[in-house]
Amino acid sequence: MSIRVLLSSKHKVVSEGIAAVLRTHHDMNLVGISENTERTQALCDETHPDVVLIGIHSNGVQERDLMQKLSHASAPRHIVAYSSESDRHGIIEILDAGAKAYVSTTSSIDELMSAIRAAAAGRTFLCQSAAS
Repeated sequence: MSIRVLLSSKHKVVSEGIAAVLRTHHDMNLVGISENTERTQALCDETHPDVVLIGIHSNGVQERDLMQKLSHASAPRHIVAYSSESDRHGIIEILDAGAKAYVSTTSSIDELMSAIRAAAAGRTFLCQSAAS
């Protein structure tokens, strides 16, 4: 059974790159791509993803609010967040907002795929740079 993934990122080039990689993994099914938090919520209701992959940009307030809503919904979603955030406080805020996994934008694509698989299985995942 494949992992249903919804991708949310404001940066189209990043979304298209991640989407291209997801499509090469036989155990993952990309069910949608969104460029804003409102569309991401709507797509969650439409597509029922197993994992929502959310890019956190600049201050990330909208994305953290979205993660809180999705993780506390009647049908909570497993969330994988990725960002350039590198300080301990910022990563803790992301996890506290509801992310099950965190990957830095400096991580490898293999770490991102591992994070998606871990979140889908209900496990927590931190990329190497965040864990250290």
